[in-house]
Amino acid sequence: MIDIINRKLFFLFLLFIFTAMPINIYAGDIPEGLLSSPTATVYIGELKAKDDANFTFIQKTSIKGNFSENSEDAVLSDINYKDSLKIGKLYLVSYDIKGGISPWILEVNGIEIDTLIIKDDSNMAERMAEYIHNGSFANSESKIVETKESVISTQAEVNSIVNKTHDTDKRKVHLNFLIGIIIILLSLIFFIIKKKI
Repeated sequence: MIDIINRKLFFLFLLFIFTAMPINIYAGDIPEGLLSSPTATVYIGELKAKDDANFTFIQKTSIKGNFSENSEDAVLSDINYKDSLKIGKLYLVSYDIKGGISPWILEVNGIEIDTLIIKDDSNMAERMAEYIHNGSFANSESKIVETKESVISTQAEVNSIVNKTHDTDKRKVHLNFLIGIIIILLSLIFFIIKKKI
């Protein structure tokens, strides 16, 4: 008995140690996260206004996600870009609020994707530029659109089947109700006959 208690205590101790240990999460996979996420937004935009952590960009070139040319996009960042971003300059703006990727804003040389140069020499920025140039973001966006269309089509088929089976389900309910009434009546008849005997 004591052996079982010691084992349980040891297990609880190990569980506590593993849950209390800090877990490091690195941001080195932002380009890949943006590439694989169906809810990511990536575009080239011109900074129109900035205020502490609030930035307003005019969308110029779509790369992936929600985009409306020359419309304003308000971006709230938890990273302090205030001093590094300049009004009137072009930036690669990327984020995925639903996917948990904070805004990542990088200065670029222009709005043309083919000649785009990201003015950041980090490994992540190089990978981001490579994905943009080799069409990975465009392919990702087209797959997302295909998937959404497939889901809509599948949902329409499911709705059609559900609507067809709705009548069948009503018939089954009525049939089950009738069978229940017949069983009750037969039980009453059997009970009455048995009582008379």
